[in-house]
Amino acid sequence: MIHSHEEEKDLILLIKGGNEIAFRQIYDRYRTKIVSFACRFLKNEEDAEEIMQETFIRFWQARDKLDHSFTAAPLLFTISRRLVLNELRKIAKSEKAIAQLSKKTEELDQLSQDIMVAKEIDEKSKEALNYLSPQQKVIFCLSRYEGLSHDQIAEQLHISPNTVNNHLVESLKKIRKHLLRYGLIHFFILFHH
Repeated sequence: MIHSHEEEKDLILLIKGGNEIAFRQIYDRYRTKIVSFACRFLKNEEDAEEIMQETFIRFWQARDKLDHSFTAAPLLFTISRRLVLNELRKIAKSEKAIAQLSKKTEELDQLSQDIMVAKEIDEKSKEALNYLSPQQKVIFCLSRYEGLSHDQIAEQLHISPNTVNNHLVESLKKIRKHLLRYGLIHFFILFHH
């Protein structure tokens, strides 16, 4: 299921206030992703589960410092990355293990950079929405954030699927043009195709 960024910002705001139900929703949304992220590097499901648990404990403990204008993913992955690195350092007892640690650290750094780029693209894409007409904005959001098909959007807005397609094509042109200013266009193509 696709969740909107606005919905997640609302959950973050509730978590800041100590709302455990909102925390559980974020937990349910990201727990599997955190486990599979940790498992990629630790190669051990049990250790990955522990990393996930500790990640959410720290996330909850830091709730008063959360910035509700962002989604939870960047912070959760930063916390789990640190925990994974700590775990890998504990495991590294021989020169061979240290060499493997260095390789894993590079992979983690690359993944962290990918997360940051994704966050920047997300922010700049939202910024670009201001350049769309009201109709284009509605259609783009229904397509990209709500995951609706052209036919579903057409039915909901009482317009033809062809009109939906035309608006999406124009929207993407405007967004690409905006992202071109920031040198993010190649990343945008990767993330949106």
